[in-house]
Amino acid sequence: MRYPPIFHAPDDGQPQGGTEHGQAERLQGLLTKHNNDAMGVAQILLAENYELRRKNATLRTDNDALRANTPADGARVLSKDEAALWEAYTALGAPDALTQQLATAEGAQAELSTLKRERTMAAAAEAAGYTGKAGTLAKLPSLAGKDLVVKDVEIDGTKTKQAFVVADGKEHALAAYITEHDPEFLPALTAEAAAKPSGTPFVRQSAGNDTASPLDTYGKQFQAARDAAPNPLAPTPATKPL
Repeated sequence: MRYPPIFHAPDDGQPQGGTEHGQAERLQGLLTKHNNDAMGVAQILLAENYELRRKNATLRTDNDALRANTPADGARVLSKDEAALWEAYTALGAPDALTQQLATAEGAQAELSTLKRERTMAAAAEAAGYTGKAGTLAKLPSLAGKDLVVKDVEIDGTKTKQAFVVADGKEHALAAYITEHDPEFLPALTAEAAAKPSGTPFVRQSAGNDTASPLDTYGKQFQAARDAAPNPLAPTPATKPL
C-alpha cells in the first residue's frame, strides 16, 4: 500500500506544535491527510525522528571537535608563520637565560666599543701632533659622539698619517676642527710633557765624606800593625859580620 506524500512544516530545529494540545492537533492533521492511516503516519514520524537523531549526532560530533580546537581562556592562536617563529625562539633557551646572555653581550660590546674609541683617539692624537694627549682629546665637547678617522694622506709626494673628524657628513682635519670649535683646549693639547729622567735612579756618593768606611779603617789598622812589627831579616849586634 502506498502512502501519499505528507506536506508539513520543515524542520527548523524548534519543537513543532508548541504545547501538547498543538502537538495533538498536528498529529490529527497528519492522520486526516493520510486517510486516518495510523501505520503510515507512524512510519513517517519514525523516519523523521531517525533523521533528526542523525543530524543531532553529527552536530554533537562537530561541536566536540570545535570545543577541542578552541583555545583556553587567555591563550592565543598562532598562525603558521608565528608558530614557526615561536618554535625558533623557544629553541634558543629559557627567557631568563636569554636575557642574561643579551645583557652580557651588550656589556662586552660596550667594552669593545670603548677600547676601539680609545685606540682611535690615541692614533688621532698622534697623527694630529698631540702625542700623549689622547686623554685630553677625549674630553673635547666638539668630538663627543663623532667618529675619528686616521688615514694616509699624500703630502708633497710623501704619505703621512692624518687625523680627521666626521661631522655633518664630511671629514674635517682634526687640528683645524679643534681650533675652530674648542680653541680653549689648545694649550693643554700642545703643551709638552715635562722631561723625566730615564734609567734607574741611584744615590750619588759624596767624594768629600769625612766619615771613613769600615774597609778604610781596617786597612789603616793593618798597615800600622805591620809597620810596628820587627823585621826578622834585619841583622842584630850578636851576628855582625867579621
